[in-house]
Amino acid sequence: MSIAALQLSDTPMSSDLGNKSVMGRGLFIMETLSHSSNGMSYAEISRATTLPKSTVHRIVGQLIDLGLVARSRGGFILGLRVFEWGSKAGGNVPLRQAAMPQLVALSNEFGETVHLGVLDGNDVVYLEKLEPNTGVKCPTQVGDRLRAHKTALGKTMLAFKQGNGQKDSPFSIEREETFRGLCCIASPILDRRLRPVGAISISVPADRFTVEKFAPQVRLAAEKTARQLLGTTRQEQH
Repeated sequence: MSIAALQLSDTPMSSDLGNKSVMGRGLFIMETLSHSSNGMSYAEISRATTLPKSTVHRIVGQLIDLGLVARSRGGFILGLRVFEWGSKAGGNVPLRQAAMPQLVALSNEFGETVHLGVLDGNDVVYLEKLEPNTGVKCPTQVGDRLRAHKTALGKTMLAFKQGNGQKDSPFSIEREETFRGLCCIASPILDRRLRPVGAISISVPADRFTVEKFAPQVRLAAEKTARQLLGTTRQEQH
């Protein structure tokens, strides 16, 4: 089955950073590089960010000195220091730690791709992803950011955030809105005030997707994560 991502224009990027401070322009360049798998040249970075080539040359040089950008055959890529920071940050998130056992169980039971995500404004950010070694791959990566209203993860969190979540149907479905050929179902991870602190989803090829098969286990995984997270929070308060 062929799965094609939607246009990159659907992926949010803080282009206004390019019009701000040196730090903002540096972050904008790094964000631009994060969307390239093969590296980018000075000219490509300049076109993508609309920054002058001289500015790109100077800032990229500074980022290389800091280990935040590295040279590759394709031009420039994010440096190892960025991945080191990301690894440390991900490992320290209580939500991720609470969800991991449920993500593993869900992935093992169905052999499909599972995600953990959080809301950031109008976007959903992927904190964790587990996928099978064989079968259809979901073209997402940890750290990816997508419009919340186009993903099951985002829809279910937005529903509860806006007070529209229903106790008898605490999940949301997305059918090939983000990636062609893939359907997704997600359930929110709620705090004691029924506010979404994250969500768990499973992505399944459209030809074998049914709500009845996947919804109960996704909901259970989210509920178990919420209970674990609540217990961890209580322990930290004592």
